[in-house]
Amino acid sequence: MKAVILAAGFGTRMGKLTQYLPKPLIPIANKPLIQHLLECLHACNIDEFIIAVGHLENQMNQFLNDLRELGFNITSIYAKNYSKGPIYSFYACLDAIDQDQFLLTPADLYIETTALLEFLQKSKNDPLAFAFYDTSPYSNQPSLSLSKNNLVNTINTKLTLHDPGAKVLLPLMVSRIDLRNYIERGIELAFTKVMDVIQDYLTKGNKAFAYNVKDSSLFEIDSILEALNVNQIILQTLPIQDLSFKKNNDNKYRQVNFISPVLIGKNVQIDQSSIIGPNVSIGNHTHIERNVKLHNTIVCPQSHVPANTTISNAIFFKSPYTHYNEMR
Repeated sequence: MKAVILAAGFGTRMGKLTQYLPKPLIPIANKPLIQHLLECLHACNIDEFIIAVGHLENQMNQFLNDLRELGFNITSIYAKNYSKGPIYSFYACLDAIDQDQFLLTPADLYIETTALLEFLQKSKNDPLAFAFYDTSPYSNQPSLSLSKNNLVNTINTKLTLHDPGAKVLLPLMVSRIDLRNYIERGIELAFTKVMDVIQDYLTKGNKAFAYNVKDSSLFEIDSILEALNVNQIILQTLPIQDLSFKKNNDNKYRQVNFISPVLIGKNVQIDQSSIIGPNVSIGNHTHIERNVKLHNTIVCPQSHVPANTTISNAIFFKSPYTHYNEMR
């Protein structure tokens, strides 16, 4: 099975951060978000990746080249009309899909391997299948309603209040059908979302199915807060030997106070009298000056945190336009 990953969007809900850094490259536990996704897919025997890029494509392609060197089979496709909506990114990938069965996901999805394996097993005989949370959606979440045998009745992508029995629709889809005609029709009708196309597909009497995924095993990262939450979850599940914290015999960080969990990358300098943690990840080649306080923070690689700085509930990123940005 192939995976089609939509990684072209602006990521505007992340604030100024994604003006400089593509959302799929935001480090979660010192690893870009899209790498977490690809490793999960690969562990589920999905070994071919078609990735639509657009916003900050040079950064994306440079990182995808690094992943190719690690053995990932990646086809990168520039979606020239990506600014018009995800449907255009999906459309750009259709030739590469070539009518094969595929999994469709945005690049900002974090999912545990066991949850994805279970979803793929449940949907293995379906022409079209989706994942959902078995909870009532908020007013700004897409939803679906089901009949017997997990058959989808309706999909609602509008930002309106939903029926109490509706389920939260997740952006994870498996397809074993050719959707080209529906995608092309959707573009003619000025659709912007893939799910608008699926609604059109269902109105023609076609079948789709949906399966429950535990809400603690899948996260769509649409905000700084959600990125920090997933970072915290991963840090708290790492083996203790993977966590970096103050040890009496560690002269390098002898005068630094660590509050676990903290994850430190390679070639990181932390000056004296700093307090780091809890729930902090620090990327490679970073310098943290003296008397810095970090709490519940992601520090991106190659950052320089000035002395006497306090950062909490933030992603710290050094950009070419400002010395640093604290993203809340």
